[in-house]
Amino acid sequence: MEFIFQCARSGLGNQEKETFPKNSHNVHFSPSLDQKFRIPEVSPSDMIVIILSLDLYFRLIPKDSGLLKKFTDSIQLGKSCSLFDSYVTFTTWIQSVLNDIEKCNYVGELKRLYLENKIQELLLLHFDLYQQYHLNSQSPKISSENFEKLKEAKSLLDTNFVNAPSLTELSKMIYLNEYTLKKEFKICFGTTVKQYIISLRMKYAMDLIKEGEHSITEIAHKCGYNGLIQFSTAFKKFYGRPPTSLSRLP
Repeated sequence: MEFIFQCARSGLGNQEKETFPKNSHNVHFSPSLDQKFRIPEVSPSDMIVIILSLDLYFRLIPKDSGLLKKFTDSIQLGKSCSLFDSYVTFTTWIQSVLNDIEKCNYVGELKRLYLENKIQELLLLHFDLYQQYHLNSQSPKISSENFEKLKEAKSLLDTNFVNAPSLTELSKMIYLNEYTLKKEFKICFGTTVKQYIISLRMKYAMDLIKEGEHSITEIAHKCGYNGLIQFSTAFKKFYGRPPTSLSRLP
């Protein structure tokens, strides 16, 4: 997994320099690690590279899981491949996980378990992003005008998920009728508006739990839930465990 904040490089013996888009990433598989690149000393470089063994990859993403299936099939055939055709901009969630990895101060076995968890989280975020790109490429019926409105809707939810607008309110905000918003949002982003809001709330809840400074009741309120039971039910459905199993505070 390559995460490029800023980098320019060329293959050995190749005078042509390749400049990567800033804040971009991709996932590659190669049956051999016999690859070398030259990074010009005058070019500032900032990147994170995570190299996984096949055993670890298939432990984190089982062969029969269906996640990243096309990519996994190529790996099993021993064919060099990349998840995306070209480097794509990483999301704020990917940036957040990379920050967690950089700031990790655990040691020993705890560090290994923590990093494996974060790497699996990155792979799942890659799958989510890949699914969005795949669905977009398979959706020629969505006009460019509607696509821009759908991106605006997603951006509005990204910043207002705690007090998220209703579907009716959101459709008025982006000047797109409710039926089209509901249908084409799922086509573009692979999830419903409601489920997208829940996913944003749950990821925010997990960040607050990691901080260890808030009770579950406080976190529920901060994530837009009026009741603890409603929040706990949503959290367990999303993560497979209740929030009390992770929180340091009651």
